[in-house]
Order: sequence, then structure tokens, then C-alpha cells
Amino acid sequence: MPLLGLYRETISEAADRTRQDQAWREAEETVRLVCARREQAQEEAGTDGVWETVRVAADSLEELDALILYAQESDRAFLEAEQIWEQRKELPVIFVANSPEEVFAALSYPFFHVARGYALEQDLEAALCKLERIRKPVGAGMRSFVCRSVMGAGQEAETTTRVFLRDILYIESRRHEIWVHCRSEVFVTDQTLSYWEEALKRAGFVRVHKSFLVNLYHVQRLGRENVRLDSGDELLVSRYRYPEVKIRFEDYLRRAEFF
Repeated sequence: MPLLGLYRETISEAADRTRQDQAWREAEETVRLVCARREQAQEEAGTDGVWETVRVAADSLEELDALILYAQESDRAFLEAEQIWEQRKELPVIFVANSPEEVFAALSYPFFHVARGYALEQDLEAALCKLERIRKPVGAGMRSFVCRSVMGAGQEAETTTRVFLRDILYIESRRHEIWVHCRSEVFVTDQTLSYWEEALKRAGFVRVHKSFLVNLYHVQRLGRENVRLDSGDELLVSRYRYPEVKIRFEDYLRRAEFF
């Protein structure tokens, strides 16, 4: 179940707290109403992806699939949005603006969607529809596994770690070990590549070669013989796997067209 965070920016001491608290409660009720409506529509369509809403603070963003940032003081909200992106730079943030001026000001920031507080029900419905089209499938988010971190100079340290799936570039079968390649670190696990292929098949990963499972999110160019990732890595593509990989990649791009 995807998790939608409800975040309210820090209120200044000079704020009219009674009025702002009431506005926040009304906005929260609208969010839950729209999510309930989306749940009913998805049940009728026989699809999954019902949104679970939860209030969050700046230190509890890890598990979220998306965030609604409700602004009552826009300058402060924009500052806190930048702090949020420092922690989760790829987190889709829906910004709720309460005036036309705030809407235009928000366009200078990389928000996933800007919703008008005075038309919140309509705009939030559109934002969630868009999110559902490009949202990571069930199984995306974070993955926990026992591993040995490759520290360099042949040193390894065994630990249990959690990584965001989008931080994984590719998973490699190497000398009877499985190497999980992330941007800044490599982890070694004991699970087979077939295990990872099955576990991540709905999370945008595809087997391109007997030795490589690739995260489509990082694919920059796909050729008949190799695939280039945005990290600069180039991996072999098996001839007999190429047709399926091409179909999966093109389908992924169509679903991700709103990014």
C-alpha cells in the first residue's frame, strides 16, 4: 500500500494558530476524502494502489511514496521543501498553495504538482491520478537484506542494511556471489540472481544478461548488445533477452512519461 505523507510547515510564533489549525484540519479532511474516493474507484476497476495517509515530520520521510506539503506561510514552506529534498531528493512533493501568488511562486521549485488550496479537492484528485500512473509498483520503496559491504582493499563488513530501490543501479552475479551495485557503495549478498529477479520484477528491474539484473530507472540508452546506465556503466545484453528487455524498457518509459 503506497504511503502518502501529510506535512505541515513549521508555524511562526506570530501566526494566528487557531485559524491556521482549522485550515489545516479542513485540508487534511479533504485529502482523506479524495483518497477514499480513489480507493473506491480502484476497487471498482479491480486495481491496487490504495493510498494510506499519515501525518509526518521532517525526520520521518523514509517510508513515503509521496508527500503533501501544506503551506500556510509560503516562504517558510519553500525553505522546508528544500530541506526535505536534501533528505529525499526524488520524493514527489505535492505543494498546496493558498493564493494565486503562492501558485506562481511555487512554479520556481521542482514540485511534482502544485495544488490550489481553494480548489484542493479537484487539484488533489488530478495529482493522485498522475502519481498513480508513474508510481513505483508494489515492492518498490526500500529493501532490507543481509549483506557484506565491500569497503575496499579486500575488506568486508557483514551487516543488515536497507536501501532505496532507486539507489540500486544493477545487481550482478560474480564468482558465485551477488553484488548489489549502488551509486556510492557495493553490497554482497548470498541470495541468487534468480531470487532478486523474482523479488524485484514489479519494481522496474529486468534481467538483461545471465549475470545482470538492471534497474530501468537508471537506463540511459539501450542497444542490442549493451545497455548504458546514467552512472556511466555499460553492461552486456544477451541476444535472446534483448526483445523482452526492449519491450519492458519502452513500457517503463510510457509509464514514467510524467517525470
